[in-house]
Amino acid sequence: MDTENPELDELSAWLVDELHDVALGDKRLNRRLLTTGAQLAARPSGSINQACADWADTKAAYRLFAKAKTTAEKIRAPHDRRTRERARGTNGSLLFRIRPT
Repeated sequence: MDTENPELDELSAWLVDELHDVALGDKRLNRRLLTTGAQLAARPSGSINQACADWADTKAAYRLFAKAKTTAEKIRAPHDRRTRERARGTNGSLLFRIRPT
């Protein structure tokens, strides 16, 4: 956690909460997704190279996304579940789901 940037701490905590049960088929991949996600969230307009702390993290991020087990659907699945859970708690309020094009 970055004690000098509370917004980043909050974002990292949200990411871990949102994706903690991601199922990429390997615990190491799941952990790497959370680490890489936090790095990318910290620099949303930057490239993977700019977001990662060092060359080892950069290579690990590229390897993560190159794995056949790491699909957009699997990464998005826990977030979709959490979104549905939150939607159930709206008591009939109108919600929109925006799909990427």
